[in-house]
Amino acid sequence: MKDRSASWMTLGLAFLLALSTFWLNYAIKLPNFHPVSHGHSVDFVVDGLHATAYGPDGAPQSILSAQNMIHYPDDDTVWLTSPNFMQLEKTKPTMIITADRGKLVHNTRQVYFMSHVLLKAKYKDPQKNWEASTDFLHIDPNRSYADTSKPVQIKGQGAVITAGGMNINTRTRIAHLLSHVQATYH
Repeated sequence: MKDRSASWMTLGLAFLLALSTFWLNYAIKLPNFHPVSHGHSVDFVVDGLHATAYGPDGAPQSILSAQNMIHYPDDDTVWLTSPNFMQLEKTKPTMIITADRGKLVHNTRQVYFMSHVLLKAKYKDPQKNWEASTDFLHIDPNRSYADTSKPVQIKGQGAVITAGGMNINTRTRIAHLLSHVQATYH
């Protein structure tokens, strides 16, 4: 748990450094971009976001990239267009999450992926790879927890599983499938 908090803090610091650099570039002229959420005032926009968090050994632990990032100071939220999050661990498969939109809530450190969410687990042995698709995924890094109440489809190792939702312990990588679970094995 302590290592995970340190990696999120490192990612946060790298993220803030990248934000401040891009903010200076866009302080005078904001691009023509329609915000995801209405009723907020935008204080900065970043195009082509790429932030990497490094571990104590200097190896990358996670990478966050997005086509666009918009920050709203009134509720301290960050909206992402086409977010791509990759978690790299030496002893576990690489986890990749992509979506059409994403939202980070700074004061709670909650992360939300929305619309065409794809979660991939990539192992050294490609036959072990699997992927899950849904329309919404919530991640709580403080609790090593992810969930969705939307329908989910999981494909891998000759099986296709559908469910009405799922909860995942991201530390152990154990998923609990919720309601209307169906499995097909080929």
